[in-house]
Amino acid sequence: MRWKFMSFLAFASILAGCRSVSQGPAPAPAPIAEGNLQEFISRTAKFNSTIALPTFETTTNQINAAVEKAIADGNAALDRIGKLTPAEVNFTNTLRALDDLGSQLSFTDNRLTVIQQTSTDPEIRDGATEALRNLEGWMVKIDYREDVYRALKAYADTKPNLKGEDARLLFETMRDYRRAGLDFPKAERDEVERMRTELSSVSLDFEKNVEDAKAPVKFTREELEGLPEDFIQHVKTNDEYIVMANVTVDYLRVLDNAKREETRKRIATAACNLAREQNIPLLQKMLVLRDGIAHKLGYKTYADYETETKMVKNAATAITFEEKLKTGLQPKMDSELEEFRKMKVKDTGDANAKIDIWDWRYYANQLKIEKYNVDAEQLRVYFPYQHVLDGMFAIYQHIFGLKFERVEPPYKWIGDLQLYAVSDAKTSEPLGLFYLDMFPRDGKYHHFAQFGIVEGKLLPDGKYQRPVCALRLPR
Repeated sequence: MRWKFMSFLAFASILAGCRSVSQGPAPAPAPIAEGNLQEFISRTAKFNSTIALPTFETTTNQINAAVEKAIADGNAALDRIGKLTPAEVNFTNTLRALDDLGSQLSFTDNRLTVIQQTSTDPEIRDGATEALRNLEGWMVKIDYREDVYRALKAYADTKPNLKGEDARLLFETMRDYRRAGLDFPKAERDEVERMRTELSSVSLDFEKNVEDAKAPVKFTREELEGLPEDFIQHVKTNDEYIVMANVTVDYLRVLDNAKREETRKRIATAACNLAREQNIPLLQKMLVLRDGIAHKLGYKTYADYETETKMVKNAATAITFEEKLKTGLQPKMDSELEEFRKMKVKDTGDANAKIDIWDWRYYANQLKIEKYNVDAEQLRVYFPYQHVLDGMFAIYQHIFGLKFERVEPPYKWIGDLQLYAVSDAKTSEPLGLFYLDMFPRDGKYHHFAQFGIVEGKLLPDGKYQRPVCALRLPR
């Protein structure tokens, strides 16, 4: 449901920056063309696909009604599967039906997650959190519908001759039932269900606490030595200078530029301790629940349980990979840290100075300035937002053979929200839509992120559902 990524704006900045340093400012790229959303949507019919934007709920009553409907529709779909006799089961009314239900539920879950992470109204964000708690708690219970499991198992027992994605779907569905404990006696199965439901709720609380946390750190003007003047004015409140450690772009700018170690230490400590008091008990509870789930299901550790469905397959292989990676990278890391340490020795006059966690970004930045004559603060003037955005789009259109068009979103959760349609440049086939939510504000998700809203999927009528997502920079 939630994925984080390294912003691809950085890639465009690097390419444009090479020209800026050697040849002066690059010419402004052509702006992205304006498109028509309805024309884009209607074009999907030519390619046997479909695309639709969600209708976002704007009140807590609408949010609660959406969850009630999703659960009611879900129960009806599960009832239809559960009533099948062994003689009636087939791929369409068991596996495909359950997969279609999962897609519909993810649509509601994803949409409410966007509301929870983006709404400017705290009441709406809180309402979405509680609605997600109810929905995701109920979604755990889907795995424990014995009648549905019997129908799926009856179909699996026919040993159907499936190929490709269909075979994969059968394998993963039956695997997930096993991982939920459906083969266990009812008492043990009920305990696993209880722990998984509680873990879902506690995890939601943990995330919300971090997202809601405020961490103002007061500094004097002198303590912010090394920070550019625009930042100084940005954090100035009357005669105080307050940096919000929960605002990613602000605390990273301090770590990159503050000359005083104590300043870097204070901001790093505050950022790493967001919601500490509320979340330590929750973290302890999560660890106990994870361990309990793993052992109840016969796994050595929760890491083994989690990695089973990944490429790595088990915790031992993951650890071996990490250790080999560490061995290979350690000489280079030691060399770089020593270079940083020598810079710190020069700054402090302390021959025994060492690089702490709050130091490395600053000295990495200083090294780029001193050794390579690359100063990110000085380069900012070359990268106004729209210039970089248009340049990035131009690069990606060229590399991947795409066409981006800016279209007007039917609904905006924030005034500066943008919506872009993506097509194949040669065929004009619609490929998907994405929102850009790029500017800081209170209540917004902390980090660079991509949030799926509508997942790509082959629909029962044979059409392909094109994806919709949201890309966001941190608050």
